[in-house]
Amino acid sequence: MKRGIALLLLWSLTAFVLGSGCIAAIPPGGVAWPYYFFVGSLPAGAFLYARYDRRVSVVVCYGLLAGALFAWPIFGNDRALVLGITPPHRAIFLSALFSLLMAVLCTAAYAVGRRRLTVS
Repeated sequence: MKRGIALLLLWSLTAFVLGSGCIAAIPPGGVAWPYYFFVGSLPAGAFLYARYDRRVSVVVCYGLLAGALFAWPIFGNDRALVLGITPPHRAIFLSALFSLLMAVLCTAAYAVGRRRLTVS
């Protein structure tokens, strides 16, 4: 189990470090196209985690945390929130929806990995 969690942590940390270079610091903010590539690689970590453990709860938590971490640069523009251009409840709702979607995608990738990587 420790190796599987270490894999998930290293996978998300690598994606976060590489993806943080794609966040624009100059207004209007937002992210560059490679950021979506790094976000899309997160379910691959859940797919590979299926080799190590059978705990689905770890994958669901991984998807929720990674979704929340990676959603804010996409939907939460801090300057637009402070100036009142974007309502805060919209940014929070979209981030929560993205987190749930990432949890579902990671769980689905884990289920596929469980079928593919286990020997019958």
